[in-house]
Amino acid sequence: MLQMAGWTAAIAGALLAAGVGEQGASAQRNIDLEQLHPAQDSQGFLGIEATATPGHLRYSLGLWTSYSRNPLRVKLADGERRDVVKHRLGLTALGELGLGDRGAVGVEVPMALVQRGSTEPLADHGPSLQTVAFGDIRLSGQYQFYGAPLGRGRRNDGPGLGGRVILSLPSGDEAQFMGEGQVVTELQGLADFHVFGAGIGVLLGARVRPHARHIAGQRFGSQFLYGFAGQVPMPVWRDFFAIVEIRGATGFNGKHASPVEGDLGVALERGGFTFRLLAGGALSKGVGAPRYRVGLGLVWTPPVRDADGDGIPDSKDECPHLAEDFDGFQDADGCPDPDNDNDLVPDVDDRCPNVPAPEGDDADGDGCPDH
Repeated sequence: MLQMAGWTAAIAGALLAAGVGEQGASAQRNIDLEQLHPAQDSQGFLGIEATATPGHLRYSLGLWTSYSRNPLRVKLADGERRDVVKHRLGLTALGELGLGDRGAVGVEVPMALVQRGSTEPLADHGPSLQTVAFGDIRLSGQYQFYGAPLGRGRRNDGPGLGGRVILSLPSGDEAQFMGEGQVVTELQGLADFHVFGAGIGVLLGARVRPHARHIAGQRFGSQFLYGFAGQVPMPVWRDFFAIVEIRGATGFNGKHASPVEGDLGVALERGGFTFRLLAGGALSKGVGAPRYRVGLGLVWTPPVRDADGDGIPDSKDECPHLAEDFDGFQDADGCPDPDNDNDLVPDVDDRCPNVPAPEGDDADGDGCPDH
């Protein structure tokens, strides 16, 4: 009996997988371990969104699956490490709808298809780990404050600034480390820059928890969020990209509340479909940063019909088989304008392309009136 009591006391002193020190008695579970939230459309990186939104009433639908190893470990009072969540295979359904040229709303529905591990080290008298569990549904709103809107399905070069608001609803299974039992708000600031298929993205934000959560005696309150992503085109195939991304969070109260993850991935765009593949893992020992992770995602955005490839859809293009010349003159109608001012001097030779030269007042033929 004394030996059994000693083992019980040791188990009750379980600690988080962050390798933190000894802790007290009972543990709670109402925290979401998942730190990877996939980009909702084809313009994003891996877990960091692009500033551009899909365009008015254009939508994206996606599925993402990922396997993570050891997203939650604990260390007993005697120094022994034990797995609580050893294996997790997750599935996430995604949806996004553009509102205007710069706005969008989205939804993310996560679940665990397979979980393996043991909750015994927590000694909290809670249920054992279930194979299947549902997570907190996330609703998002996004707006692009600066930068060119998405060019009818084509990413525009240049800088962009945007913001997102995300509400995590208390729909997940708290006892299975899939939900928090409260509305959690995330505020994200986004910045990116794209040129010739290459791009970089930055995320800065905050996760606001109205009430702090605890696991194994460790406190998890509001957190500062950050991330960096880089993308370069690969010459193997057209629209094939390599991506590197780092994402992290910190609660400023110990490494257990400061998970950091790094991932390498590729993306391939074909006919409205975007395929993503990633592999990575923890760069810190914070809760939710798995030892390693692999993931596969698919996003579908209905392609825009654009026969002349000028970025203006055929439904709005007055010249669907002649590409717009985009010179700042009547660029929205989809028709080329080789002589904007109709003075019979082609724009390529006209020094005043938008100022007509009256007949007889252009002796040198430069397209500008002489008087």
